[in-house]
Amino acid sequence: MANIKHINDFLWFNIFQNRIVSGLRTNYYIDTVPGSAVSIFLMSGYTNENKTCTCTLSDNCVHQAGIYNLTGRVGLQIPLLFGSLANDAPLLLTIPGIMVGCLPYNSILASKLECFYNQSCIDQIQIFMKGFSLVKPLSSSHFEKNTTVNDLFHQLFIESWNPMINFTGYFHICSPNSCTYSYNRRFNLFYIIVTIISLFGGLKTILYFSTPVLVIFIRRIQNCKNVQNTNDEHSTMNQTNERNQNFKQWFSFHISKIYQKYLTLNMFPLLSDIIDGIYSTRIFILSLIIGVLVLVFYSSLTVYIRINSVYQPSMNEYEQLYKQYSSTLTCPCTRLSVSYSSIIYMKPYYHQVCSSDFVKDDKWLLYSLGIDGFINSRDFRIRTSTTFSMLQKLCILSMEAVTNELAVFNSLQFVN
Repeated sequence: MANIKHINDFLWFNIFQNRIVSGLRTNYYIDTVPGSAVSIFLMSGYTNENKTCTCTLSDNCVHQAGIYNLTGRVGLQIPLLFGSLANDAPLLLTIPGIMVGCLPYNSILASKLECFYNQSCIDQIQIFMKGFSLVKPLSSSHFEKNTTVNDLFHQLFIESWNPMINFTGYFHICSPNSCTYSYNRRFNLFYIIVTIISLFGGLKTILYFSTPVLVIFIRRIQNCKNVQNTNDEHSTMNQTNERNQNFKQWFSFHISKIYQKYLTLNMFPLLSDIIDGIYSTRIFILSLIIGVLVLVFYSSLTVYIRINSVYQPSMNEYEQLYKQYSSTLTCPCTRLSVSYSSIIYMKPYYHQVCSSDFVKDDKWLLYSLGIDGFINSRDFRIRTSTTFSMLQKLCILSMEAVTNELAVFNSLQFVN
C-alpha cells in the first residue's frame, strides 16, 4: 500500500505542477470563437461550502455533484467557472456524497458511496438516468456509509480476512522428534515418605539430647523456688494413678497395660532421677510426634516440578498434550523453517462495491458515453462513466496489490 500511495502522489503531483489538461476539461479548457483564430485558455473553479477554489491553486477543488436542467452550455458570465451556475438552469437533484472537481481521480477519492446504499436515492437518479435501472443498492458493510473512497482505498477495499490455518500440514512438515512438558505436583505420597525418612533421624537425635537437658533445667528451677514442688509432683503422680484406676474400668486390660507402660516409660535410664527420665520421655515422644506432623504438613504443601518427554508423538498425542500442558509444552521441529504457504491461506473479502453492478457491468459503464459533452461540468450525468470507471480501476488496483503482497508473504519462511 505504501508503494501505491507513493506512486500515486508522485504521478498526480506531476499532473498538477505541469498543468496537464484533463480530457474531460474539468481543470482547464480552451474557449474559441467560431470563425476566428482567437482562443482563450481558461481555468475551472468549483464552489464548496460557499468558497470558490480554482484548479490553478489546488487540484483538490471539489463540488457537490448534481443533475441540472441544462442541455447546452450557457455563455460564461464568470471567466473562472466552466459554465455559470447563476445563469444555468436550476439544480434538479443533488447526488449525496458524490463530488466533482478538477481531476476525476481526486473527485472520486473525495466522494462517498452513501447514496448507493439507498434504493430511494437510486430511484431518484433513475428518473434522469435510465441506466440506473441496471444496478442494485449496496448491502451493509463494516465501513460507515459516509466513509470516503479515499479511506476505502487506503484499506484496499478489504472488508475482512479469512485466514485458514493448516496445522496438520505444519505438524507433518515440522515432524518433532520429541515433546517435553512439565507440571507441578503436590502431596505426593512417595515424596512425603522420602522426606520424612531423610529428616527423621536428625530430628530424633536432636530431641533425644535436648529433651533431658530441658527437663532437668526446668525442674531444678522449680526446686530452687519452692521445695513444695516435689510434693506437688508426687501428688500429681498419685492423682494420675487414681485416674489410671478409673481407666481400667472403661478400657480393656491390655489398653490399661499399655497406658501404664507409657506412664512409666523411661527412655533415658542414665539420668539419676527417674522422674526426670519419665518427663523427658514424654516430652521427647510429644515433640517427635509434633515434628513428624509438621514435616508431613510441609511436604504436602511443597510444590515440585516434574518433567516428562514423549518421543516421536503423533498428531493426536500432541493435541492431547497441548490441551493439558499448553503453557509448558515444547516440541522442537526437525526443520529450521517452513514456508507460510504450507501452513496458512489468507483469503480477503472486499467491499461489495468492487463486485457490485456499479463497476462490474460494462454496459452500465458505457451508458453515459452518448450524453452531450456540453452539459455543465458539474452535472453527474457527464461524470457517471468516468466516476465508476475510476472506481473500478481502484478496486482492480487494490486487488492486484493484495495478490502481489500475498505472493510475497507466501514465499517467506516461518522460522520455527
